[in-house]
Amino acid sequence: MSTPHEHLPRTFGAYELIAKLGQGSQGAVYLAQLRIHAGLGPRFALKTLSMGPSPYGSGLRASFVREGRIGTLVRHPNLVRVVDVGKVDDQPFIAMQLVDGCTAGALSTGSRQLGPGAWLELASQAALGLAALHDAGQAGEVGSPLLHLDIKPSNLLLDRSGCVKLADYGLSELMGRGKTQVVEGTPGYMSSEQFTGEALGPRSDLFSLGVTLYNLLTGERLLPSFPLSDALSAVHRLDDRLDDPTVWAAVEARVPGASTVLKQCLRRDPNQRYANAHALWAALSRLRPEGDPGPGLAAMVDRMAHGPSRWRPRLPPSRPFVGRLQECTRVRRAAARAPLTWITGVEGIGKSVLARHALHGATWVPADDIATPEGLAQRTLRALNLSREADLLQLLPLIPARTIVVDGLDTEAEGLVSTLQTWSAAAPEWRWVATTRGPPPASTDRADVLALDPLDPASATDLLCRYVPDLSTEEAYELALKVHRHPVNLEVMGHALASGVSPPDALQTAHRAHTSGSAVRWSLEEVPRSDQRVLAQLLALRGAFGLAEAEAVVTDSNHQLGHTIEGLVRRGLLVDSGARMAIPPRTRMELDALRPAVLSPREHRALTLRHAMHFSQMGTLEGLQDLWGPLGQEVLERLVDAKDDLQAALDAALVVRAATTAARCLVALLAISSAGRGSSPRTEDLDAVLHHRALEPTEKIRLLLWAVYEWNDGEEVIVVRRAREAVTAARALGDRGLEGAAQTALGSILVSTSTLDAAHAPIASGRAIAIERGDRRAEYRALLEKARLLGRKGSLSDAVVTLDEAINLAEPLQDAATLPWLRALRALMWARMGRHFDAAEALTEAAEEFEVNGWWSRASSAWANVAFALQSRDATAAMHAITRAHRFLLQSGNVTQAASSRLVAAALLVELGRADEASALFDELTDLARSTGAIDRERSILSVRVGQACILNDWNALGPLLQEAERLEVVDRFKVHTALIAYATARRALAFADEDAARDALADLRVERDAGRIENARWMHDDVDGRIAAAQGASAVAEACLERALELACAADPFGACEVLLALVDVLLHRGRAARAQELVEHVTITVGPHLHPASPGQQRLQAAADRLAAPIPSATKAPSPLQSARTLFDQATIIDPNSR
Repeated sequence: MSTPHEHLPRTFGAYELIAKLGQGSQGAVYLAQLRIHAGLGPRFALKTLSMGPSPYGSGLRASFVREGRIGTLVRHPNLVRVVDVGKVDDQPFIAMQLVDGCTAGALSTGSRQLGPGAWLELASQAALGLAALHDAGQAGEVGSPLLHLDIKPSNLLLDRSGCVKLADYGLSELMGRGKTQVVEGTPGYMSSEQFTGEALGPRSDLFSLGVTLYNLLTGERLLPSFPLSDALSAVHRLDDRLDDPTVWAAVEARVPGASTVLKQCLRRDPNQRYANAHALWAALSRLRPEGDPGPGLAAMVDRMAHGPSRWRPRLPPSRPFVGRLQECTRVRRAAARAPLTWITGVEGIGKSVLARHALHGATWVPADDIATPEGLAQRTLRALNLSREADLLQLLPLIPARTIVVDGLDTEAEGLVSTLQTWSAAAPEWRWVATTRGPPPASTDRADVLALDPLDPASATDLLCRYVPDLSTEEAYELALKVHRHPVNLEVMGHALASGVSPPDALQTAHRAHTSGSAVRWSLEEVPRSDQRVLAQLLALRGAFGLAEAEAVVTDSNHQLGHTIEGLVRRGLLVDSGARMAIPPRTRMELDALRPAVLSPREHRALTLRHAMHFSQMGTLEGLQDLWGPLGQEVLERLVDAKDDLQAALDAALVVRAATTAARCLVALLAISSAGRGSSPRTEDLDAVLHHRALEPTEKIRLLLWAVYEWNDGEEVIVVRRAREAVTAARALGDRGLEGAAQTALGSILVSTSTLDAAHAPIASGRAIAIERGDRRAEYRALLEKARLLGRKGSLSDAVVTLDEAINLAEPLQDAATLPWLRALRALMWARMGRHFDAAEALTEAAEEFEVNGWWSRASSAWANVAFALQSRDATAAMHAITRAHRFLLQSGNVTQAASSRLVAAALLVELGRADEASALFDELTDLARSTGAIDRERSILSVRVGQACILNDWNALGPLLQEAERLEVVDRFKVHTALIAYATARRALAFADEDAARDALADLRVERDAGRIENARWMHDDVDGRIAAAQGASAVAEACLERALELACAADPFGACEVLLALVDVLLHRGRAARAQELVEHVTITVGPHLHPASPGQQRLQAAADRLAAPIPSATKAPSPLQSARTLFDQATIIDPNSR
């Protein structure tokens, strides 16, 4: 397929080959774009096999086919995903996920070396990817692990976020094939059994990964590659070298304990290695770097991106870069040293070109048309591919650092400079470079300033000669001396001379361009009118666009539109970023003034409608069908890219009352909103479209269904009414598929509004229709809602069984949006059943999958549920999870839920022993809730504060909190908090010796225990019952109640277990049963202690219990009364039933 004079781009089957990423002796890898009906296909890395004869014979083709087959079986964030395998004209190809970054080997070559922190990140992710690969075969029909057999640094790819992806499955096999006569793998990384042809297993891959990790950490090769005999001999002698301290000195100096982990990977006998990659990951997760961990993976990949990248082809700039090499070096050094750098100079002097050349890979923010801080924030969020509703200032410390170029900032506009300075101070690891034609700001603390001067005559002559190769050096020198030696003037003059204009006229044109302040206007005036019309029509496109979008809006019969666009790019009127183009802000401003002269009002109106109809196709059933399949991530990103165009299309359709077009645009925007990548459209727009008489019934039903699931207007009655309306309309239309979907949607909203008895019938009806039509996707969605209903009713085991059935239906369809959601919901049921760590592991996997697929709203929910599962069990991990949830909520602009995630963080701070920080955060959240009138949020905050005061045994502070809870009607509004309020009331009453109040609270707890609304109510009830008995002197009753409470709390709440233990130890010591107390303290220390942070209140209670045992028991100073002696004998002789007392 690859030829010496290959012309790109070109068509290859269903793909457009854009550029070549790499070439080998047996094939090539291309940057390819899928050609689909809307012309907005995703991009992939497409690997092809050469057609000619190969010295490897048919084995090469078999390996190639095997790579594609294996790649389709695996799906994990740390594995490169294969999306398509096939042939074009008998030439095999594999389309894979495009990884924009570098290889692990490239990060650790020459003077570059991975820091300890980055190495641990890479090692852990590689182990997870390998575990997923091994598990993929076991989960399939074959029931055997998939083996990679060629793990090495070049097969570990890293994207710009620092995510490690295991690639190249060309040698992968299913375990269980027995001995083989073929040696497969890369010498220097192969295990002993690979050399000898013995049976292979997952531990063979662990050996290769161990060698890879050693090489990456030390920068030295552990084993030779060639000759093959030396490689084999080194593997056989490796066991002897593993005990040599000199081999591990560099490893231990950087990551203590890593040598022990790597040694177990590198044993010659596979049985002495780790059992599987999960065990290796667990061992790696316990390691910590020595001293400064160094930059993270994302920062190192970003730094690599500043140099040449074999993964992302870069087109040469339209304007040559000449005469600024010293300034280029200064910009790079300034950006590395200071958080904020200013590049100043008059317009046309080359600020933007300098920044583009000096800062490869930087994120570009055009700012020459921005006048407010809000506009700058929205433009920056868009450049970072974040929701425009997000809070950038809060997000900056949470996302990987980048270099941002703010191009054309107006330093005299109010607030822009201070905004940029605030951002740079909030996240010092970020690098901000701003170009401005005005003077530098007065305050440049922590900033560098580079003022550009005109080019020197020699450089100006060189630049002019590049534009006009036929021009003599002497003539170019004379012309350069007669104009301002700014690159823009020389470019204008060069274009004029190249088009046949005489030197005097070209000189005059260049002067005119300089005095007008921009070459854009000159370029627009000089291009043919047909090109002006093309540009005016392209103005309808708001975001980046490809050739397919351009062809959809340009009506002029121009069969050479691609050549026209190429010419406009060369003139700088369009910006080309590879497969996509965009109209720069300055060109857009000039075009707005020019458009009335080249397009009539009727043409402009027709163009607007054509633009709306084209983009509305993204909201049709066909446009969204891939959103739920293996290509879901690419389709979602395509929707997000077109968000501005979809909003413009919606606005235009509403103006002309094109109801169906508006409905389709609304559906596409709701799909973006459901992923957390944008806000919902306006409610009034929805109502206007739904009540339009010309709206097609099918489109109305589809829009109603999306609105039921995704519209967050807070009025439950309206949402239920929409669902019922969808059912009625579908039934009237006679469309069974839509009727089933509407019935399921109605059941879903009834479950969400706690109308549980009414929800059963529509969910059952929706499933019955799905089975009748053989629609598996509709069936598992109905099962999902059935599981939610069962969970709400407390039938958790039945809910898990239902979800298992739904997952089995969904897995073959590879639904990118729903399958992880099903697994996350099942894990949440596990957490409610007490399987907290199983739940956390499954929820983490689902959250990471949502992240990879771009579903930020669901990622935030999954991470929040991880924190729920781990709360009071592993507070550090829970804090990490809630921080990630908070980040994704901010990215999606969901400020309300972001505040809720901070409430969880405050509760976790108490468990981590950071009570002062928690108190400050509680106060901040309470003030925010009161200032915004969010009474329900204030109730939630107050409930959590009551719980934390109880944890800290701060009975004085608890009194006012309980009074405030009564004033805000917390129990009446939030039944789930009744047990917590009752428990806190009882504990405070006992602390102040008010037994009557404690018994009243105990009665409330008994009601909650019997209702089963909250798991902790059971141990709370028995704990209070035992404390009341102890206060009354009934120590045997107290012991029985507290032992039962301890057993329940150990399974449900580790901190609660420690709280109960302390009371129980006091009772046992009072009864003279120190041995039993010692036994219980040891039991809780073993079962609960590892889940508590060392500084947490729970750990303090555990230590206090141990201290009580160590203290000498004081002897009695007074003989007991006859009544007390009789009570003690009675207690010791009677078997007590706590519930019958």
